[in-house]
Amino acid sequence: MLTTMTPWAGIDPAAVHLRIAFARPDLNALPDGLSMALHASIEAMLNGDPDQRPQAADLLKMPPFCELREMP
Repeated sequence: MLTTMTPWAGIDPAAVHLRIAFARPDLNALPDGLSMALHASIEAMLNGDPDQRPQAADLLKMPPFCELREMP
């Protein structure tokens, strides 16, 4: 949604599974102008090692999400 592009459009479903399982996401597809904190949060959430990804409670403590909770 952030990139306004459909992920994996036109790619064979088996290839999609392989990319999700083994390829690093292309963070260059993220739009310019994102804060460094949001970029770092997205990168952490897309970590290929589930044990290295932040838990939901940890995400809520990260600056992009703390700022969202404080908005009226």
